[in-house]
Amino acid sequence: MDENNEICEIIPSQKEKSKINVRGRAIINFYNGSHYLKKFVEHNHSPQSSNAIVAEIIGQIKQKARITRDKPSQIIQDITSSILQEYQPYMPSSNALHFQVERIIHGEPHPTKKALIEKEKRIVMVLNDKENRSIMEFLRGIAYNLML
Repeated sequence: MDENNEICEIIPSQKEKSKINVRGRAIINFYNGSHYLKKFVEHNHSPQSSNAIVAEIIGQIKQKARITRDKPSQIIQDITSSILQEYQPYMPSSNALHFQVERIIHGEPHPTKKALIEKEKRIVMVLNDKENRSIMEFLRGIAYNLML
């Protein structure tokens, strides 16, 4: 193998399975028990070398939400107060973390892309039919579809 090859780490997923998630953006060779990055396509976002650590922190937050009865803000504060400042820019916003914890506590599944697309289609239908509705029917239609 070439000396300039980088060894890719296998990062365990939250479901305890080892995986390398590259989604067709990298070509990796397996040699001598290690994965080597052969070729990659530039991403359109900043590099996130701290992804594994951030994913671990988020996993800790989710795990604590599953096993305690603490309030979401307390769970987030307990875990994030000790992380290094260099990882802060890569963390989701506190609002996003709060909603994730709320979903876990209340057992709500994360909406799928398909569900979000369907919701958007229904809202567009209500918007397009605005002239045929009273203002109350229009607002109820929008509100109903936002709540789904």
